[in-house]
Amino acid sequence: MIDTQTLFQISKTKKIDQFTVLREILQISFLNYFYKNPESRNVFFKGGTCLKLLYNSNRFSEDLDFSTNQDRKVLGEIISKALDSLKPEFPEIYFKDVASITGVTEKIYLPTEITSQPLTIRLDFSQREEVFFPRQNTISTDLPVLSVSVINYLDEKEILSEKVRAIMTRKRGRDLYDLWFLLNKKVEFDKKLIQKKLDLYRKKYSLESLIERIDTWNEKELIRDVSKFLPKNDRAILQNLKKFLLKELSI
Repeated sequence: MIDTQTLFQISKTKKIDQFTVLREILQISFLNYFYKNPESRNVFFKGGTCLKLLYNSNRFSEDLDFSTNQDRKVLGEIISKALDSLKPEFPEIYFKDVASITGVTEKIYLPTEITSQPLTIRLDFSQREEVFFPRQNTISTDLPVLSVSVINYLDEKEILSEKVRAIMTRKRGRDLYDLWFLLNKKVEFDKKLIQKKLDLYRKKYSLESLIERIDTWNEKELIRDVSKFLPKNDRAILQNLKKFLLKELSI
């Protein structure tokens, strides 16, 4: 496992805590071994961590989210094999099932010297989703971790559509930040694709409803939810994130 001095230096350079740096190293390493397995060909990486690792978002993330048609048994085997490959570097790593009604959820645990609580990474596999725009690439990183496997993942406009759906159906400030990031990149805002994603929840899309949802978001909760995932130098934007996001949506 990475030594504490190296971890400290990376944390200092990136202006984020050591726990978050170590989590990203573990995320990348896990994905590398996960996608080495040919059974992963129908598992598509998505969500906030995908934006961070494959689209260069500056927001760190806790979870790994996927869409797949693989069954629970096969997914468990892929995860188990990936963790076996990680054990030489992370001997105490393990995972547990988490109850879920919408797919398969697992949680990886890694005891560390950084805190008394283990580092955790939640793995969420949605088995209800159709993937419309798959992509493939490797993860490029400046962290001291090997990443050579080809990753199957969602195109950014499909992630944007799922982020809009997330904003319409739950309350997580990080979804607002991710949507702003994608709109700021001028990613296509595909209304038909957004509606396809909302059909799963039997909801209708309208720009007015989305704007109202964002406009009434509690700003303190937004800042509290997102700030810990951003480098210190990037947190100032959160004070005006709602304003910037609403401006992007009104163009």
